[in-house]
Amino acid sequence: MKGGLSFVFIFWSLCLQAQSIVAEQRGKDDFSILESGKPASIVCDIDDDTLVKISASLLAEDLGRIGNMPAMILNQVPASGSIIIAGSIGQSGLIRQLADRQLIKTDSLQGKWEAYQLQVVKHPFDGIEQALVIAGSDRRGVAYGIMELSRQMGVSPWYWWADVPVQKKQDLYIPAATFLADAPHVKYRGIFINDEAPCLSSWTRKKFGGFNHEFYVKVFELILRLKGNYLWPAMWGNAFNEDDVQNPVLADQWGIVMGTSHHEPMLRAQKEWRKNGTGDWNYTTNKEVLQHFWTKGIEKMGRHESVVTIGMRGDGDEPMTAGTATKLLEGIVADQRKIIETVTGKPASQTPQLWALYKEVQDYYDKGMRVADDVTLLLCDDNWGNLRKLPRLTDKPRGGGYGIYYHFDYVGGPRNYKWINTNNIARVWEQMHLAYQYGADRIWIVNVGDIKPMELPISFFLDYAWNPSRWNEDNINTYYTQWATGQFGTTYAEQISEMLSRYAQFSARIKPELLNAGTYAIENYNEAETVIRQWRQLTEEAMLINKVIAPEYKDAYFQLVLHPILALGNLHELYYAVAMNASCVAKKNIEANKYAERAAFYYQQDSLITRKYHLLAGGKWEHMMNQVHIGYTSWNNPPFNKMPAVEYVSKEETTLTPIVYKELPVARSIVPATETGNVFYEENGVISMEASHWTRALNVNGIQWKVIPGIGRTGSGISTFPVTASVKKTANSPYVEYDFYAYDSGKAIVHLYFSPTLNFHQDDGMKVAISVDNGMPLIITINKEDFLTNWERWVASNVILGKTEIAVRYAGKHTLKYWMVSSAVVLQKVIIDWGGMKPSYLGPPETLSPANASETMKGLKDYYQNYFPIGVAIEPGDLRHKEKADLICREFNSLTPENAMKMSTIHPLQHTYRWEQADAIVSFARQHQLKVRGHTLCWHLQTPDWMFEDKQGNKVGRDTLLQRLHDHIKAVVGRYKGQVYAWDVVNEAVADGKEFLRPSKWLEIIGEDYIAKAFQWAHEADPDAVLFYNDYNEISPVKAEKILQLLTKLKSQNVPVHGVGLQSHWAINEPGREQLDSTLARFARLGLAMQITELDISAYSKEHQARERTKNDSIALFTPEKQLKQSLQYKMCFEMFRKYRQYITGVTFWNLSDQHSWLDDFPVKGRKDFPLLFDTTLKRKEAYYGVVNW
Repeated sequence: MKGGLSFVFIFWSLCLQAQSIVAEQRGKDDFSILESGKPASIVCDIDDDTLVKISASLLAEDLGRIGNMPAMILNQVPASGSIIIAGSIGQSGLIRQLADRQLIKTDSLQGKWEAYQLQVVKHPFDGIEQALVIAGSDRRGVAYGIMELSRQMGVSPWYWWADVPVQKKQDLYIPAATFLADAPHVKYRGIFINDEAPCLSSWTRKKFGGFNHEFYVKVFELILRLKGNYLWPAMWGNAFNEDDVQNPVLADQWGIVMGTSHHEPMLRAQKEWRKNGTGDWNYTTNKEVLQHFWTKGIEKMGRHESVVTIGMRGDGDEPMTAGTATKLLEGIVADQRKIIETVTGKPASQTPQLWALYKEVQDYYDKGMRVADDVTLLLCDDNWGNLRKLPRLTDKPRGGGYGIYYHFDYVGGPRNYKWINTNNIARVWEQMHLAYQYGADRIWIVNVGDIKPMELPISFFLDYAWNPSRWNEDNINTYYTQWATGQFGTTYAEQISEMLSRYAQFSARIKPELLNAGTYAIENYNEAETVIRQWRQLTEEAMLINKVIAPEYKDAYFQLVLHPILALGNLHELYYAVAMNASCVAKKNIEANKYAERAAFYYQQDSLITRKYHLLAGGKWEHMMNQVHIGYTSWNNPPFNKMPAVEYVSKEETTLTPIVYKELPVARSIVPATETGNVFYEENGVISMEASHWTRALNVNGIQWKVIPGIGRTGSGISTFPVTASVKKTANSPYVEYDFYAYDSGKAIVHLYFSPTLNFHQDDGMKVAISVDNGMPLIITINKEDFLTNWERWVASNVILGKTEIAVRYAGKHTLKYWMVSSAVVLQKVIIDWGGMKPSYLGPPETLSPANASETMKGLKDYYQNYFPIGVAIEPGDLRHKEKADLICREFNSLTPENAMKMSTIHPLQHTYRWEQADAIVSFARQHQLKVRGHTLCWHLQTPDWMFEDKQGNKVGRDTLLQRLHDHIKAVVGRYKGQVYAWDVVNEAVADGKEFLRPSKWLEIIGEDYIAKAFQWAHEADPDAVLFYNDYNEISPVKAEKILQLLTKLKSQNVPVHGVGLQSHWAINEPGREQLDSTLARFARLGLAMQITELDISAYSKEHQARERTKNDSIALFTPEKQLKQSLQYKMCFEMFRKYRQYITGVTFWNLSDQHSWLDDFPVKGRKDFPLLFDTTLKRKEAYYGVVNW
């Protein structure tokens, strides 16, 4: 088994990482780490290694952070009590004594690298009741055991580097039966501090005075706590050994194995050459000087643990020569190894070395250059997280093995990316899993830039290097939860985990330095708006947690969660505003000016978000976010952020461009309800399929199709496992099938979206195959032509696009098969295009009819088809959002324009009607056979001033106002005659206070008869329309009585009022069952149609007056308690509606989902509400099932 660990060893290793062994409640015979705030003492042998003592000191300090005082550190066993014993099997006399007396077993440690075990021992020494023994195979093994205990007690490795608080506790215990053992699978696991100007370099100068030992001790501790052991130090103008002579000394004491970067051979920094070197960095012309320079590097190494980089690149991390000078480089390596032998007095094979096959150096290897077997071949990614080369399974094993140099940060083409974390854990896992499975397990080193803000990917990289078997495609997403719990505790860990997962996927779509106004399509597929809504939703959720998380977590939360979401979300807002500005300018739409102002606002917000970061913890992190990230025009960053250009449109230039909705065929209508698997349908000449939503999968000979969650730009990805598997014949290989229905036949183009995996075995390219129905598989090569322009396109868009032509012989149902040919190919998405595909960044949205669609496609309208129509209030933008449009069509059969038909929107100026928004809704309804309720013709709010004033701003008279109202109603109702089945004619005319009618300009200027006149004119304009009076607070007996009096009076006057609209803005605490029953009964007796017109149920108790948010407001989260209360309230309300089904002719929800509700800002300003049946991701809530299940 890979790694050489026994079954028991692996079992305990998994247990150690999967669950905590530390508890706050004491069980029988448990060992007390901390009791009543007092910690157990720590005993270390005086002869043990310095690192053991350093680690013991860290544990003592951690116990002080948790309890009331630091633990005492002793060098001999005390006379009594319970103690923690820490030591290595080679240097600790205490550990030897326990082993000799067979109180502990050290078999699992003997001969192991950095292994440790934790064991509770009874009566280990006279007077000692119990001891927790932390034994290590070597000094780092002890340290890792101690750090694991510290982590499980609640001390995050990022407690200093991200200000993660340590929660105070009074008691901590470990079960008496505890025996845990662990050891790393990758030998050298480390980070490379690189590209450190301007952020880290400016920060270190202010904080520590430079890259000195005070700074590096913090780095050493972080690496140790993360169970790393290896470091390439900062090298942009820095020299680790010379900047502070204490640096290498302390590195060795802290157990950190030092190295130098891929282009700094023989443990000499580039700065050292520029400072001390003479002549050119050229081995042909300056051989003796370079040899002397390198000799000094090995001399300085002394006995300090190091991995020596050998080889040579040009000065400044450039190619050494224009061509491949193999003989020259072979001679350099031979001479370097002689220097190592001479200085150390040992064979070169006894000094760990690596040769980095970085960029053009890999060409040397590919063309036949070899180095000694003991040298580790450090294979590299392409600087963008895609591995360039891996050993073959048939390659002869190397003594030095293989390693990986990976990147979370990069300076170079096609664009620098240094500002913020954009590393998707799913992709990091997938690539490093490949590396491990193909045998690259000697060294894993990752370029982390400034360390911050790469906290999450650094944690994962080193955790995965420690135990690659812990994380797989089935559980990789749980890493976010584990990590969030480690930083913020359990209270909000699930929510934070989910946000981090989505952030990882969204941010990896394109580097922020490459993002611009043209990235996402404005018109096609509503792509830009969809993306911006995703970021807004994520930002909103992150802000909600920020409001409620405990104050001590806020600094850490801002650094690790809120800042990246705010900052990158804000950048997307900036470029979206710029894009919309350009779009509106092109149409001479005055909305361009609004977007220009928004762009300026978001540009300013960027600097304010940065400033907030720099003010955290009393200015502790000032300069850490100084990196320029706006205004790139080439690969390198501009000198400063630059606001993107926007333009303004004058009112004189303004024109209006109506929205046109084309009525195009959608094949979804021909998908039978009997389909039991995922089925896809053609829409607008395109079928779009997320790869993970296959209809069927065929696994062959142990090769399985698996989903890698979140690895795609719009969803998950699929690949075959194990990744080392191969097949000889395509016809016998595993495949997945996608069933689809098409209106079109003939030739079509299939577009395949792959993760940008490179041809890591340098053969004739990685391959897949597709076929349609029973056709022959068509082979597609995806990454053979990896020349510069292709590669830059792949990494810039984070996808490789493959395509081929297929023939679809007839309309109707078909099956597309996707075959494995090469392993390790990750498919994200499949598009079939008959010519309807439009340009976009992410591709057309999925056209999926899910498995068991007969049930999942059943909507509210279907459940209530024998009762009353179910409607929803919408905005035109909802129709341009595919997921929302689909939701509307699935769930509802009636639409109400929320604002599009209100007077201020549709008739903003006396002689100007703006029909485009209302037209769009009516057109959509007609296309999808939906009813439309018009809202509203006459209201005291959202009525433009011109209606009540003359040109001089004076109040108009009764006759003038009546004429204007008449003309408005005639125009609006007349335009939609026969298309709008019902109108809210008059809205909210009844007063809330003592008055009978609401004081308004309508009442003041015209008098009470404006109400009757409005109904009369609406009826004249469309005699078939059902006309409603609409009002709120209808469950109040006083208000209800007034409404009833008004309607009774109108009926007695033969006014054509046909129904009463009960707005029904309710809450989890009202109305009660009897109250609602009584209300509906009263209105039913009126003899008019009754509709529930604006239904929502707030997740908070009802308040009737607007107010500011206070500290006493309830948590703005949709807690399980609120979910249950809301579900029960909705259930009760619909029970009543069904009871009065003979009177109720429609129920309309006021807004589509919790993404947007008018209650988000009312009655409590700035408080998020969750009042609807669909959550912020458009998924059905618990309340939905309370409505449909009876």
